[in-house]
Amino acid sequence: MAFKRALRCYLLSGFPVLLPVDFGRMQGYPSRARLEEDYLLTIRNICQENALTPDPRWICQPNQEYPHAILLVGCAEDPVSSEFLFHDPARFPFMKGSAEFLFEASAYVRGAKVPMSEIASGTFVPIVPGRIKMPLTNWLPSERSKASGDGIMQLADLLQNGLTTFPTVAPDCAIRLAPLKEKMIDRLLQSAIPVHPDVRSKVLEIVRKRWETKGDPSWVWLQWDATSAWLWNAELPGLLTHANDAAEAQTYLQCAAWKTSRGINAWSSVDTTEESDLGSSDAEAAQQHSTPNDVPGDGLATDHAFTSDGKPELRLAILSSYALSGIAEMLKHWPLGRSYCEFYGLTQSDAEFLLADKSFDNRVRKAQWAPDHLFARFQNAIYRPWRPRIGYYAFQAPTPHSGMLGWLRAGRRMWVRKKPLPKLALGQPFVSAAERMAEACDRDDLIDKAACELNRRLASKHINLIGLASFIPGLADYMTMHRQQEAENSVRFLLRLARRLKSDHPELCFVELVSGSLVYGISRINDPHELHEYIAWTLDPVKAVTHLVNALRRLADEAAETNVKLLLEYEPGPLYVLGNQARLELFANAITCAGDLKGVVGLNCDIAHYAFLSRFDLQSLPSNIRALIFHGHLSSHGSGHYGDAPIEDEDKDALRDPEEFRSWINFLWPGKAARSGFVTLELEACKYKEMIDASANCLQRRFGIS
Repeated sequence: MAFKRALRCYLLSGFPVLLPVDFGRMQGYPSRARLEEDYLLTIRNICQENALTPDPRWICQPNQEYPHAILLVGCAEDPVSSEFLFHDPARFPFMKGSAEFLFEASAYVRGAKVPMSEIASGTFVPIVPGRIKMPLTNWLPSERSKASGDGIMQLADLLQNGLTTFPTVAPDCAIRLAPLKEKMIDRLLQSAIPVHPDVRSKVLEIVRKRWETKGDPSWVWLQWDATSAWLWNAELPGLLTHANDAAEAQTYLQCAAWKTSRGINAWSSVDTTEESDLGSSDAEAAQQHSTPNDVPGDGLATDHAFTSDGKPELRLAILSSYALSGIAEMLKHWPLGRSYCEFYGLTQSDAEFLLADKSFDNRVRKAQWAPDHLFARFQNAIYRPWRPRIGYYAFQAPTPHSGMLGWLRAGRRMWVRKKPLPKLALGQPFVSAAERMAEACDRDDLIDKAACELNRRLASKHINLIGLASFIPGLADYMTMHRQQEAENSVRFLLRLARRLKSDHPELCFVELVSGSLVYGISRINDPHELHEYIAWTLDPVKAVTHLVNALRRLADEAAETNVKLLLEYEPGPLYVLGNQARLELFANAITCAGDLKGVVGLNCDIAHYAFLSRFDLQSLPSNIRALIFHGHLSSHGSGHYGDAPIEDEDKDALRDPEEFRSWINFLWPGKAARSGFVTLELEACKYKEMIDASANCLQRRFGIS
């Protein structure tokens, strides 16, 4: 629990903490607007934890706020314990309370839409010297602030996530606020978690050097585990927003030392260079993370105009995922005057239609008669609606004048009640699109059938394919190998389908893949505080990138024979394999260094993901990433990864000014660098056909994209 850990760090550093609470909530008075969430308060609260008998002076009126504050002064030495010691000016000194119930006793949020419906849980005010500006964790710049800024914990996560030259840190590492004095640092490094002696001596050496340079003690956040130690500047102002990359977080780091198999590595901001005892393998790894500023011929930002005198032009394609129901709906709403399509392969309905086969029908039929499915159907039909619940219930007197029969019914209700149980969620068995594609990859008859049907339908609207798009999330799944094998076979199916389609669609030149998911499983948990119901099992990001590259290596030969590129799309977010810039750079380095993947694997630049969601600057984007970009997607986005929006220039409510796309469109324009010559308009699950027409017309009018 981050709240408990933050409080312990301040208290064990010797600083008290002021905790805003509600006087009524401390005694178990719930809010009418939060009856379900406040259920625990009525059973157990801080007053009951201290065995306090009610005092008439403490009586509170229901559904009324009582803003209050207590002072935390101590905590248990055992890190597993949740007990804290606090002074309550309205009651007694040296009372105890657990982290869970201090959290629940938080004061109500002022100005909430529904009074007393929200609590300011996790809010506290540490009492520290005035020179300390950097907080430990997320903080609110002011009482009325709606956005929080980052603290040391969030900055440390950016450097210690395994994607930089710095090592990872144990989750139970210690953090203390201390003056930069050699004796104090030495005592702390030998206390809660004794650090390796060589690491300690290296840190003390750096501290002495800083003392000689600066001359006066400053305040630092000391973070350490058994094999590493870190000193963070506590006197720099806290971030008003959230840090985006490791470079920004590194400016707050004063020094670090960690143990490796080759010795002790160290980094210090005194000379901004790594110490001389850095191991050779680690130095090579650090060199791999640095990329040159530019590569000749990467096609960066020259002003191209649409002309008809032989100069290269950029053409517009439409992604078929605007119609989630499949090709029939896509053709029904296809925009007039558009000839090029990037086809999504395959939606569930398209897979069932294009890859229909008796083997899949037999599998569904057998699943409907499987024992577990039949048992669930039996429970839903007979058992669960009529299951009697037998047990002791509080006696309820019968209604007046009901006679002996009423008393007999009351006696029966005390022991047996017929109350139906909720029915089991029972899904209809089906074979997913990924399973159908994986099993069809070696079936030439199914591939030919799908290709002929696609050609027949696309010819009715004179549509030419430029590529196949897909979402196959298991490519990097090293935990469930059958899922990764299924994903690879699905990609093989798309490659073989592309080979069959190329004779009728000569412009078809790529298969686009979303980078994959880090989630490989989900399970339900029994949380005593009912904060979460499910937990997701996630892959290690670095290993996932490595396995993604290995999977592409196994597919590269077939892609080269088919003369199509495999394009990976960057999806910002913590649950995607290529979910941030550090992982994207790691992937680009791996592809650049792998000779067998050069020219076969590239990147698809979704401008909304790069420019708006991740706020990448085109000029500072690493050259190895720019060199891999072969194709692009266009759509408008707000500030959240929710969905695609149309590109408009005449609507006052438009999310983005079209001019924000210009530099990226110029970058995708075919020129010196290898480009597809197309850019795809992606309006996934589009509500109205008019949005596609408006966006396409805007792009043609503004940028000359035909």
